[in-house]
Amino acid sequence: VLTWAAAVREAGSLDRDAVVTALETGISIQGPGGMVTVDAKTHHAVLDVHLMEIENQGMTVIDTLPQRQPIDTQAVCDLEVNPDDNQQYEIEI
Repeated sequence: VLTWAAAVREAGSLDRDAVVTALETGISIQGPGGMVTVDAKTHHAVLDVHLMEIENQGMTVIDTLPQRQPIDTQAVCDLEVNPDDNQQYEIEI
């Protein structure tokens, strides 16, 4: 919701196309888990991934993978080349 709100502010409008254009500029927000940036190619988030251990009702960060790109989706989706693509891609693991 915060990235959408930032895009609306950037676009100066609630118009869908204007908001999408704003999102595709690589808009970023500071979220509770760190910086979140919208990937123009996929409209997915680039963000920090935190590996945590839960013990005794507490969480400990074991590792942080900074600013992970959505490479699985980038391999099959390119909205810059195919802006009318509305397919839901399911990545097989």
